[in-house]
Amino acid sequence: MIALLEQWPDLTEDEDDISPWSTGPLIVEARGPLIYFPMRYSMADEASACATAVAAAMGLVCYDPQTQQVRKQSPAELAYIDIEELRKQLREARMVNRVSSRPEVYSRCQP
Repeated sequence: MIALLEQWPDLTEDEDDISPWSTGPLIVEARGPLIYFPMRYSMADEASACATAVAAAMGLVCYDPQTQQVRKQSPAELAYIDIEELRKQLREARMVNRVSSRPEVYSRCQP
């Protein structure tokens, strides 16, 4: 969740209307080992692609409740996301600070 909130602000802090999240604060959507990310329809493709990339880098999976399928990265998404580099950056961010404020760590999520 931290990685995605570094990419886009929480809805409660979004002064520029750039957040893909449709509820806030997003942390209330965490339930034990699951996190539900309600998204604005207009940004769902971009945000879910990034969430899928971050999840893959962390050894997690994304499940799309609307399609009732595990979301996998498409070849187009894989073309601009270097999973190994993202994994490295995530490890570094965790070593530096568990609540990192380094947006460059997740800038690879955007094409």
